[in-house]
Amino acid sequence: MSKKLSASFVDRVISPRGIKWIAVLLLVIIVLSLGRYRYVRKPALILPPTPTPQAIPHGKIEFTVVQSDSTVPQFGKGLIDPYDPAQGATQTVTITAKHSQPVTKVTAVLKTDHAVSTPVPFTLTSGTNTNGQWQGSWQITDTYLYTYNLVLQAESSNDSASVEITLR
Repeated sequence: MSKKLSASFVDRVISPRGIKWIAVLLLVIIVLSLGRYRYVRKPALILPPTPTPQAIPHGKIEFTVVQSDSTVPQFGKGLIDPYDPAQGATQTVTITAKHSQPVTKVTAVLKTDHAVSTPVPFTLTSGTNTNGQWQGSWQITDTYLYTYNLVLQAESSNDSASVEITLR
């Protein structure tokens, strides 16, 4: 009896109807396999890597500002002390400013990782208001691992100039 069952089973599988079912089953397996393969190989949403902070110099740093418009107040040589202040420390910036008209106001804004300071007024420490050295200080209240920019602005009676310096 088992020979009869097995022969009957083989006859049914090899029959045109059985072959059709085997073909359908193989097609389903192939389609599912390809879908799985494409799903697995599909690139994931790739976010740009977080930039690694670069070390910055310690202590005082001198710099020079060059501007193309000579009709507005001109910044010149400057000094940042310290360049890498600890959080809570005081940072001082000294900058020369000259113009044909008296410079009436010099300010700075510090942009850091999570904050933008209010404008800090500078005072004339040496020279004249047409060619002098200005100085301002502030306390560092934020980190500057990724964003560390200094915006300097000078005003005279009829002109103003603004420069943004990327420190990091």
